[in-house]
Amino acid sequence: VIKKGGRITLMNGTTLAGSAITMLAAFRNLVHLGVGLEEAVEMTSTRQADYLGRRDLGRIEAGARACLVRLGPKLELEGVWIDGESLSPAVSAPEPAPAA
Repeated sequence: VIKKGGRITLMNGTTLAGSAITMLAAFRNLVHLGVGLEEAVEMTSTRQADYLGRRDLGRIEAGARACLVRLGPKLELEGVWIDGESLSPAVSAPEPAPAA
């Protein structure tokens, strides 16, 4: 496969072979499309973890790993925690909304 920007194709360069979108970009796209924050969070965390059979991920509850992100008012990344440990403050500008 060939990855060029956000596009992944087979070796022929034209047949799509997947997506390189980040989970944060997918979350922002959902919100931009009018999905509520709570549902967008569930769609990009809990449902994904459940699909993989990982009850220890994608939820905030006893026994789950404490892997979290904090987003600002414009959905910019403000913090990341992996297993309860804060990583260096992360900064990301909001990615542009998809063209209509």
